[in-house]
Amino acid sequence: MKKIVTILSVIFLILLSSNALAWQCGRFEITDNIGTNKDVYDLGEQVYIEANGFDPVHSNPETGCEWELTRNGALVTNGTITTDSSGNISPTPVYTTTLDDVPTPESGGKEMIVYFQCSDCSLDYRVFRVTPYQIPEFSTAAALVALVGSVAVFMIVRKRH
Repeated sequence: MKKIVTILSVIFLILLSSNALAWQCGRFEITDNIGTNKDVYDLGEQVYIEANGFDPVHSNPETGCEWELTRNGALVTNGTITTDSSGNISPTPVYTTTLDDVPTPESGGKEMIVYFQCSDCSLDYRVFRVTPYQIPEFSTAAALVALVGSVAVFMIVRKRH
């Protein structure tokens, strides 16, 4: 009976110590500057990476967590980001979208992917797309021009009759 208790105690300690040595893998997201998750960006908008829950002990402070951004499978840019002492990365700008990222009728869709890997955690990725500028002021201006034009036409027609 003593041997069984000793063997079970040793097994328990081994399991407990292996759990303590396990890598802590967190999650990452592509966000805006305040950490709100995004998957659609406007032309000229910055793409941020935010991460939390990684093991700061195993996040190499010299190399950090590696990331790369691809467009249709071709590397656009890459870099490294280090975690803070809690294993987190606050929203960090990594890329500003360009006209090359916007889908066109000729080129079709543009697949924008951010790959991220920290310590020995598995490679993870997020997909996003870029839209051209939407100019809401234009629709307001167009409506005002149409209104003024229609009033002018009304006034001209009214004077003739």
